[in-house]
Amino acid sequence: MQILLEFGGIYLDNDVYVVKSLDPLRKFEMTLDFENTTGFMGSQVQIAHKRARFLRLFLQTYQKYDPNKWYWNAGEYPTNIIIKRFPHLVHRMNGEFGVDGREMCPILYKQNVNYWQNNYFTIHLLMRNNNIKHHYEWCFKYKPEDYPSIRYFDEENVKTLNTTFAQMARLVLYNTIDFIV
Repeated sequence: MQILLEFGGIYLDNDVYVVKSLDPLRKFEMTLDFENTTGFMGSQVQIAHKRARFLRLFLQTYQKYDPNKWYWNAGEYPTNIIIKRFPHLVHRMNGEFGVDGREMCPILYKQNVNYWQNNYFTIHLLMRNNNIKHHYEWCFKYKPEDYPSIRYFDEENVKTLNTTFAQMARLVLYNTIDFIV
């Protein structure tokens, strides 16, 4: 975050899929997305000018860092302490960075939607090591029957998997969103 404050630029978590150019958003001092389900900011995608005022304040919130509450540190606390008081410091996206895990898990891993290329600039994949990283119970509303049939992805199973994530993977691996037979 210190580098972003000093130089400006774009920060992405390592499991963020960039769908389309972020250049149109670079004109704002600071751009963040917010979860629709909680209203809290998502820190997975940050676009900032050099010395963005929000970033300085955001960095200061880590003086109250709680190692047991990662999302409180990165989303809840800065939303309540900074954004609610100074909303003008942030250009607010309304889901176009795909940071709301409760919303995105079913869309990515249970459904097959075609609107992702038009509706999102980025999508937070909620993955680690080719595996959905969030607790399935959290992602899929505590209903085991809603869990995805495949939780670990590779070059073979995405060829015919009928999900949004598989479309995205096929586009990267095979230059098409269509099934590979």
